[in-house]
Parts: sequence; C-alpha cells; structure tokens
Amino acid sequence: MPLIRVDIGEGRTLERKRSQPQRPTKGLNSVTGARSDRVQLIFADVAKGNWSYAGILHRDNNPWSPAPAQTIQV
Repeated sequence: MPLIRVDIGEGRTLERKRSQPQRPTKGLNSVTGARSDRVQLIFADVAKGNWSYAGILHRDNNPWSPAPAQTIQV
C-alpha cells in the first residue's frame, strides 16, 4: 500500500486535516496508478521547537511564538 507522510507544523484542526488528503491521494494515483482506496496518508504534527529552516528553530523566528525573536547579523 502506498504511504504519504505529511510533516506539518502543529496546530492544524482536525477539520482542516480532513479536507487535505484528497489532493495528494489523487496526485499519487495519477503519477503511479496506485488505487486511491489503497493510499494511506499520515499527518505528523511537528512542534515548532523541533523544526528549523535557515539554521534557526522555527519557534525562534516566528513572530507569533511566545519565544523571543532572534536577530542574526551576517
């Protein structure tokens, strides 16, 4: 069975997650021919403290985070 894993920042509602699986499932079906009823999709909620980009933890660079913003000088 094909498996799609979606790593996504925590905080999405169950209703929002319910609306998401159709497009990746259809995409995998169109690319590989896998039967849509066999495709599995896993949402992996990732805490902001466990996600970084550009060498900075997401929580440190997010203005809505309770943690103070970090300034980087180059």
